[in-house]
Amino acid sequence: MRVRAEYLQKTIQQPESGYSKELIAIIWKQFSFVHKIIQNLTDISDGVVDIVESSKAKYLEIRTTPKEMANETRDKYIDSFIFGLLQANQTITDKIAVGLLSLDRTLHNLEDANYFIDRILTSPDKLLVGLDISGNPVANRTLAGNELAKVIQLALNRGVAVAIHAGESDNAQERQDTDMVLTALEEWKSQHPDKNKNPLHGKVRLGHCI
Repeated sequence: MRVRAEYLQKTIQQPESGYSKELIAIIWKQFSFVHKIIQNLTDISDGVVDIVESSKAKYLEIRTTPKEMANETRDKYIDSFIFGLLQANQTITDKIAVGLLSLDRTLHNLEDANYFIDRILTSPDKLLVGLDISGNPVANRTLAGNELAKVIQLALNRGVAVAIHAGESDNAQERQDTDMVLTALEEWKSQHPDKNKNPLHGKVRLGHCI
């Protein structure tokens, strides 16, 4: 609770230069607590239902980073996440809950992105609605530069919406990747002209994850 209270107090405003390394460390400390709580597949599905039950929002987009755990595959992790969304929507009928699969730029690569996109496109009842591109902004990256741009082009070309975390820290890698993201979006937009509306409308979200 102390870590959460400190986080909430320090993230009331979003600085133009991004968050400090100290604050980012607090944020990832929170994530580590969550990872310790989630120990098996049942925890994943039950956790989704609990989030929906506890939230005052009527529409929720819940993101998760699929991983192997307790000798179970990423496929089963995603299956459990989808099952939790199904349960939540069936039992809490005054709310709508959908999911995003998070691609961690410090762990994943283009092959992982392809796999996540396939799972999003084949999810039942379209419960998975997009790809979340995130990761600790001050850590070393396995997905950056041209490869990151390829992920964005790939997702949009296959009709998958993307939420892209940008400007979360003020370092050379973050600035370079933010420029690469914006360039990739501009190129995709120019390749898909639409006289009636911006072709990126409803497909892309840029912002801080924190």
